[in-house]
Amino acid sequence: MTPHAGSTVVLQMDLESFFASIPAGRVHGWLQGTAGLPEPVAHTVTGLVTTVLPLAVWRRVPVPREHAARERHRRLGERLAVPHLPQGAPTSPALANLVCFRLDRRLAGLAAAFGATYTRYVDDLTFSGNPTLRGGRLAEVVTQVVTDEGFRANPAKTRTTAAARRQAVLGTVVNAGPKLPRPERDALRALLHHCAVHGCGRRSATAIPRASATTCWAGWRGRRR
Repeated sequence: MTPHAGSTVVLQMDLESFFASIPAGRVHGWLQGTAGLPEPVAHTVTGLVTTVLPLAVWRRVPVPREHAARERHRRLGERLAVPHLPQGAPTSPALANLVCFRLDRRLAGLAAAFGATYTRYVDDLTFSGNPTLRGGRLAEVVTQVVTDEGFRANPAKTRTTAAARRQAVLGTVVNAGPKLPRPERDALRALLHHCAVHGCGRRSATAIPRASATTCWAGWRGRRR
């Protein structure tokens, strides 16, 4: 979030069905080709860290009525029907980052060519820089690169925010500098007051709405400094 603080324009894009878009073949290719694992080992590890959603389970998922949502539903079903990285597995984020190394390198180079800064957190792509980012050309080229790397950009989640408006990256306001949004600040203040009066413990964390998430965020920020 810090790299985007104080930027004139922030462009945010999203990768559709991120983990489901990383099939077992790409994981196996990285383990054997890049990590240098013997094929039998790469094959075994790939089998352990990927999954397939049973068709019977997918059939119970309601089909959206709206056309665009129905198409996303169809594409997701196709991805889940083949071995892929499961969302929520502790191994998936690290493996996804390794598989996405070339994607990140290409997007970072593209951002530099536009005089912008690039970061990715899982499926959230963020670019920040000067007013030229508003023209749409960067988003267009990013979409091409993303497609070339085997992913799909979700146009419904593409947005550009100027400095005159509230710029939020991963839920954190970055206009002047990274800071908690007002609701999170209020929750943290309430949690600290509750701890001062009643003592700190599990009950304090659950007594204040959103307090647990707020303290996790604050702890993460503290480790980053």
